[in-house]
Amino acid sequence: MFVVERTVKLEKGFIDIHKEKMNEYSPIFKSPGFVKREVLISTTNKEFDLIKTLVYFNDKKAYYVWEGSPEHIKMHKEKKENPVKPVGVISVERNYYEHFITNMHE
Repeated sequence: MFVVERTVKLEKGFIDIHKEKMNEYSPIFKSPGFVKREVLISTTNKEFDLIKTLVYFNDKKAYYVWEGSPEHIKMHKEKKENPVKPVGVISVERNYYEHFITNMHE
């Protein structure tokens, strides 16, 4: 599998707005090769909160199909046309991984 990790660092007090947004439907769910999306939240730091999103694809090719899809391109075009920084966002970091192993309780 191929995994895209996105970490959003937020100012304190904005986590609920972003949690609501993460609950909304996304066209990625219908993309060929999409496996799942996991959203992790950390509020333990006193200065900021984190939302980590892990999106799993069958393989790297499936990810590139999503990246080149009309739905994905439209989403980014709308953001470029309205370049307002999302409320409370301090920074966004993205990383890419090849899934190696999953260990589970027997």
